Amino acid sequence: MENAIIIGGGIGGLTTGALLSKHGYKVIVLEAGGEVGGCAGIFSKDLFSFPVGVTFGMGFEEEGIHNKILRYLGINVNIFPLSEAIRITGFSAPLSVFQNRTNHLKQLVQVFPHYKENLSSFYEELWKIARKVRRLIGRVPAMPPKTPQEWRYLFSSLGLSDVSLLPLFTKTVADLVKKHGLEDCQSFIHLLDGQIIDSMQTTTEHCSLLMGAFALDVYHEGAFYVEGELFILARKLQSFIEHHGGEVKLYCKAIHVEKRGALFTVEDEYKQRYKAEYVVSNLPLGQLLRLLEERSVQNLSPKIKERQGTVGGVYDVFCPRRKGDPFRFTSFSTSFNRERSC
Repeated sequence: MENAIIIGGGIGGLTTGALLSKHGYKVIVLEAGGEVGGCAGIFSKDLFSFPVGVTFGMGFEEEGIHNKILRYLGINVNIFPLSEAIRITGFSAPLSVFQNRTNHLKQLVQVFPHYKENLSSFYEELWKIARKVRRLIGRVPAMPPKTPQEWRYLFSSLGLSDVSLLPLFTKTVADLVKKHGLEDCQSFIHLLDGQIIDSMQTTTEHCSLLMGAFALDVYHEGAFYVEGELFILARKLQSFIEHHGGEVKLYCKAIHVEKRGALFTVEDEYKQRYKAEYVVSNLPLGQLLRLLEERSVQNLSPKIKERQGTVGGVYDVFCPRRKGDPFRFTSFSTSFNRERSC
């Protein structure tokens, strides 16, 4: 039996651990905090429960990525669709990201009336790209391709309807913004940046157009409230791993990763060492690089090393809710400063 160490017990790490467990790997998840779930975690105080960050999920629609994985693992969660995914303050009136594409565009036109035609053409092309990427992404695991092998696999997987995507593989979301004359509308760019930072941990300037289009469109494929908060999903994934012989260690912060021969060694803050054939990181890039040996970091591509300083910021406001009380379907709010109006 091969071993795998997962660093980080967020939804991504737990999902990876559950899939590996199902395929016969001996999995150990190292989570620095006292609760699984990462940004979908929770803490309790007296009679109150506080979801830490994310309160809704995407990909639970029919044939969505979470839907497929949970069916494959045999895990059941109760979900409820949301018509409003995000509410944003910072304009003359609150701005929402609606599941319905028409309502979303209509609202943006009301906020940015001078850019009506630009916004319409931008989203028409963005959503068209996203539809094509969605069809392609099931066949092509590495997007955008980097290595010669990935490019060969991509070309062998392309159908006639996918060929139109080829010129876009080197483009960014910022290129599409500029194409449709929106580069001077800084408030709109801030809005896009907020959504892309949330899903891709980067900004329009650096985000691949193909992945960015997919990320910006995913809100419109469906946003869902998971009954009991998203940490319920994290707990069920944890139970799946443990049921299949794996282990989830809390308060166990990884501080160093090295490779000797065929095995990786991960050391935690208590100097305990874990060995495995495979290590999967569910950490932000900057945190991961601090765990690696210098020689491993030097062998990384310049593009990856350039991104290690990229930072995404999130703040949370915790409002008390008694256990068992109905969930109010206002998912979360964020705000930003407008550098210039449009």
